[in-house]
Amino acid sequence: MSGKTIGYILGQFPSLTETFILREIRELARQGVALRIFSLRKPASRFASLPPALQDVEVHYAPTKFAGRFWVAAAHRALLAGRGSPTVAAASQAWLPLLRAHPEICHLHAHFANEPSLTSMALSRATGLPFSFSAHAWDIYCSDAPLRQLIQEASFVTTCTQMNVDHLRLVCRQNDVNRINLVRHGLDLSDFPRPVTYRSGQRRDPQSPFRCVAIGRLIDKKGFGTLITAMASLREMSLHVECAIIGEGSQRMLLEELVVAAGVQDCVHFRGALLHSDAIDQLRQADALIVPSVVTPEGDRDGLPNVILEAAALGIPIIASDLPGIREFVDHRDTGLVTASGDVESLAQAIRALLEEDDTMTEQLRHNARRKIETEYDISQNIRPLVERFTHSMEQEGT
Repeated sequence: MSGKTIGYILGQFPSLTETFILREIRELARQGVALRIFSLRKPASRFASLPPALQDVEVHYAPTKFAGRFWVAAAHRALLAGRGSPTVAAASQAWLPLLRAHPEICHLHAHFANEPSLTSMALSRATGLPFSFSAHAWDIYCSDAPLRQLIQEASFVTTCTQMNVDHLRLVCRQNDVNRINLVRHGLDLSDFPRPVTYRSGQRRDPQSPFRCVAIGRLIDKKGFGTLITAMASLREMSLHVECAIIGEGSQRMLLEELVVAAGVQDCVHFRGALLHSDAIDQLRQADALIVPSVVTPEGDRDGLPNVILEAAALGIPIIASDLPGIREFVDHRDTGLVTASGDVESLAQAIRALLEEDDTMTEQLRHNARRKIETEYDISQNIRPLVERFTHSMEQEGT
């Protein structure tokens, strides 16, 4: 790939809640893929620093007036009208001069099938450069963006779960089915050394609380209301359980009110948004990760939350709801415990089971989950199909 560069178009870079994109970019750079980042929005100042491995990556930010919903609305109107001029005009003012000044950029790739992908498509139309995109969750199931059109014009599409692959292949034209590829997320295992196992016969101190942690944005699909109500149920069972909820979002006030109404203020604690390293430190200290995800009335849902992979790599037992994307990693009583989505009693009983089980089952869950990470979610392996696609695109561009 010498002398050629991929233009990466992102909604916000870096983003606190999209560490999987940072990992992907870091691994692509490690494998020799040259990148130039184009971000629609600047990050919040306290989360703006890049890891040392990415300090040399160039990042270009769109002017503020071109960021956000304007971009989607203009692009969608243009597509419905059968022309691309509003979006192309906006993109031209922001990034077309940069693309033309850097002929080494020979392919555009976006994350999320909404603002970034619409921008990539507009720039592709204006420059003739091929584009591709990765689709994830909300952008697949709830976005106003024209998925079918995006897939048709993209040179290829990747997504991170088989659930998403199946859905996108239903959405697209029959001729475009083969454009959609499964590229699972992964971890750099050097960041997650194999955890120390429990000593035979060792048990958790019964005088200490069983420490649960839940990590994610405070929005409907994360199901944190179910978790809070389950904590009240565990209290009624006289079980000593605490839960830290890490993240920020639009439901913060509602969830805090639910904690008060349920009478669990002393055992449910909101930690707010944390740096990724601090969230990982909190996870390391937990007895279990809780992922109580639900499908919202609008259809929004989680795919496979990356915190599940991180907990598995750290040897933290996982309790998660039975959504299809989650089940691609969490097998009941094998790599974690599975609960019925939105079912308070199911979640409470799973936490109780993990608390009261002997260490044999806990250690088995830890071992199996870590093994699955090592065999199926090593980013150095999982990134290869994406590298191959980029290589093929750049070779085609050079002919």
